[in-house]
Amino acid sequence: MSTGTLLFPRHRGSRFSLLLACALAITGCGDNRGDDDDDDDDDVVADAGPERRDGALDDATASSDAAVDGGGPSGVVQCPVPVPAPADGICDATPGSGSAVLLRGNILADGVVYVDGSVLYDGDTLACVGCDCSGASGADTATTIDCGGASVSAGLVNPHDHMTFSEGAPLANTAHGGTRYDHRHGWRGAASTPQNPHGTGATSMGMRWNELRHLFAGTTSLVSAGKANGLVRNLDGLESRDTALGFEAADSETFALGDSNETFHANCSWSYKETEGEVAAHHMFVTHTAEGGTDYAQEEFRCQSTSFDGGRDYVERNTSHIHAIGLGAANYYDMARDHARIIWSPRSNLSLYGYTADVSTFTRVGGELALGTDWTYSGSANMLRELACADQYNHDQLGSFFSDEDLWRMATINAARASGAGALIGSLTESKLADIAVYAAAAGGGYHRAVLEAKNAAVALVIRDGDALFGEADIMTALGAACDEITVCGQDRAVCAQSELGATFAAIAAATAGAYPALFCDGDGSAAGVPDDEPSCVPSRPGAYDGATATDGDGDGVDDPADNCPSIFNPLRMMDGDAQADGDGDGVGDPCDPTPIGADLDGDTIANLDDNCPFTENTSQDDGDSADKGD
Repeated sequence: MSTGTLLFPRHRGSRFSLLLACALAITGCGDNRGDDDDDDDDDVVADAGPERRDGALDDATASSDAAVDGGGPSGVVQCPVPVPAPADGICDATPGSGSAVLLRGNILADGVVYVDGSVLYDGDTLACVGCDCSGASGADTATTIDCGGASVSAGLVNPHDHMTFSEGAPLANTAHGGTRYDHRHGWRGAASTPQNPHGTGATSMGMRWNELRHLFAGTTSLVSAGKANGLVRNLDGLESRDTALGFEAADSETFALGDSNETFHANCSWSYKETEGEVAAHHMFVTHTAEGGTDYAQEEFRCQSTSFDGGRDYVERNTSHIHAIGLGAANYYDMARDHARIIWSPRSNLSLYGYTADVSTFTRVGGELALGTDWTYSGSANMLRELACADQYNHDQLGSFFSDEDLWRMATINAARASGAGALIGSLTESKLADIAVYAAAAGGGYHRAVLEAKNAAVALVIRDGDALFGEADIMTALGAACDEITVCGQDRAVCAQSELGATFAAIAAATAGAYPALFCDGDGSAAGVPDDEPSCVPSRPGAYDGATATDGDGDGVDDPADNCPSIFNPLRMMDGDAQADGDGDGVGDPCDPTPIGADLDGDTIANLDDNCPFTENTSQDDGDSADKGD
């Protein structure tokens, strides 16, 4: 079903292979509790590494002469039958007599792009993904949707949002040059961030409006600490339709240490919300960790990564850690070793603190990143805007460390895994659910870049487990979706608000007057479709740094000649003693260091690779239960 010409083979960089091997081989003191629903359970850390390095082709190189930042897809297959360009809009429809739907365009699959490829779904499940689905059951009578030149992606997954707090406009200080804080308790006491004035319940107009905002960007699943019944799937608030499809709920926790009262507890004497056993029993535990760059943030992680001295080890394969800013290379290695993930919210981090997690170091040691929006007060309005921020930061502060495909994976495959739903959604893979989003071609070319550069006007179709929820009006009609006709950026669209939410789009909009917009269309040129008051994605801290300069290329406040990592953002942090991060003390900053952790982290003369407890001195290597984990 995937017959075609392989233009560019799947490529994995060799530059990180030794370090990744070390990360996989270590079996330290953590006990790797919990389930993981990934298809490739044993390879999740190995699969996390960037696949662009050492000569892989640019996304744009694989599709056009245009040059863009970041690398290209790990495999591109040119299918033999071209998909015709649409006569109007982004896609054209040819009605069929059967129940199946055949979508044709540039298919962004897991590890490969099928140019002029096909996706066939019948009911809620993907039946075929590849070049030629004509032989699949139901294809001969399927309704055909041709989206020539457009990118057909898995529906986006947002593993971090606070929807009960997402009607409000961004805080004034989140603009570039505004006040920046050292820890989340700083802004929590200083800023006003009220809950939705139009309701926080599952049938409230406020929650319906917020879900529509996410749907309009191509998001089909959320971990959102609240929900609206219907429409986007809420992975931490499942409905009966979801459990019937096999989903198990994620548990999301904002204050796992019980410190919502902003009180620090020394010696790990926190008011923990859950025991280690309770966390282990969750299908997926999504928790806020180390949100800031202070010793307080560092202590949060220390007490959530050990079972000793009052700590409770929440660093396991069934946990995802939101933010994880105040950490060093050894902490990131600890997370990667136990298959714990980071959910990265760069816009919110940069607009509140002026810096974010050291994502290049986390990736170098084998960690897997997902992207999440956080909320409207300091984060992104939707996943497309979060991808835009990650893309900008990657180019300007990380030296294009991540490829276009890497960033796209953070919003699809990796985000599904971080939410505990990787076996069902996140990629266009046969037998997974038909969660699909279609995006108009990028102006400069590039298959994944079509998603990274997309605005609301570029979203042509959004499908959740086989049900069309939003899209071009004529396409929605062809798919049998009798939904509310609306205008999006001057284009005819339809959204299934009435059938999914029990109220029309017009009624929801009228009831939430004054709420943060659900659609963004204003502006000219590159500013078109960008929220006017969007929080800054440029690192700044008053008196420390304010963006890149002629002598400070990465904009981290350290002039290039003195910078231990001049190509990647590596600012002075309080937790590092107002120095740049250099965990192994070799003079090369962690973000630039191919081997940022020492060979013997605990100093017990046993190399990490051979140590059954690499973070705690254990010269005797005692292992009473023969579990390959030091006592």
